[in-house]
This record gives sequence, structure tokens and C-alpha cells, in this order.
Amino acid sequence: MHQDQHITAQTTALPRVSTEQRTNPALTEPQPLGAFPDGFLFGGATAANQFEGAWNEDGKGPSLQDVLPAGGLHPRTAEPTEDNLKLEGIDFYHRYREDIALLAEMGFKVFRFSIAWSRIFPRGDEETPNEAGLAFYDRVLDELEKHGMDPLITLSHYETPLSSPSATTKPRCTWWSSTTAGPAANSSASTNATPAPCSPATASA
Repeated sequence: MHQDQHITAQTTALPRVSTEQRTNPALTEPQPLGAFPDGFLFGGATAANQFEGAWNEDGKGPSLQDVLPAGGLHPRTAEPTEDNLKLEGIDFYHRYREDIALLAEMGFKVFRFSIAWSRIFPRGDEETPNEAGLAFYDRVLDELEKHGMDPLITLSHYETPLSSPSATTKPRCTWWSSTTAGPAANSSASTNATPAPCSPATASA
């Protein structure tokens, strides 16, 4: 089919809007949407370092993102700086209830979010987690359940604790291991192995 014919075929299938409807949008009735197929996940996705805020509250340690105000485009800063918008994000840490309510109002059935590991393990090498960090994610999960939304959790979204070895070594080094991530790291969904943190010898190689 010629390109002009293809365009014509597409446009002739569009519903016609009268001049009166164009000048008076109230006359145009909204068209009902078709139902999503079974199993379709309709929702929103976020990343902890971009929207949580509260970067140094309730025991959270600094993460790699807290010293990268321009992401990976510029060198790290010596410490978190005011131009780093991620330090506040949208303040989800304090406003999660109203934010989740808004998502539910939009009809979302799933909410994808990531874990800020510097909120759970502030330095990245603790033997026990920060209970305040765990309590925050417990509250988020409870709120999602209250609104009938399923959680879809990203284990890590560039949230390396700043004090951990992998935050100061070569990019190929990773912080979290299968021991840190738990059984989820060994599931069939995690086909990419999660190597243990780089040793100093490995990092300098």
C-alpha cells in the first residue's frame, strides 16, 4: 500500500467530530475503555532514590545517589549537597499514605517500588538491619493492602550504601550478595547471579 493510501486508511477509521463538538467539548461523551486482559498489571513504578526523600532520617545512611546530584553525568560530591533533588524527592517517606491513595484513585492495581538498602543497612555491612527502615516498608505494604494494590518490589535500584566497599571500587563490583538478598536472589526470576561484594584485592585488580 502506498504511504498516502495507508494514512488515508488510518484516518478514515477515526471517529468524526462535528464542528459543534469542537467548539463545545461538553458535547463529546467520553468513550469507555476496554477491559484489561486477565493478569495485566496496571500500575505505577518508582525508585527509592528518586522519590522517597528523608535521606538521613530514622537511621538511614547515605547512599551512592546522595552524592550524585546529577546522576552519573558528573563526579561525586564530597557530601550530600543542596542541589541534589533526590535528597527530598517527593517526600514519599512522609506522604506515602496520601500518595498511595492517589494511585488507588487512578485505578492502579499494582505499585512497583525499590528498597533503599541504605535505609535497611546504613553502612552496608551490619549484621542486623535498621528496624526503623524495616518498619517504614512494613507500613507501605500495609497501606497497599488497604487499597487492594499488589506490591512489585525491585530489590535494588542503584541504592548502594555509600560506606560499602562497592561504592568506592570499580563499577563491576556489586554490593549485595545472595546472602543479603535472601531467597529471592536464588529464584528463577533472578537469572543474573548476584556475586558477593568485591574484596580489596578484586577491586584493585
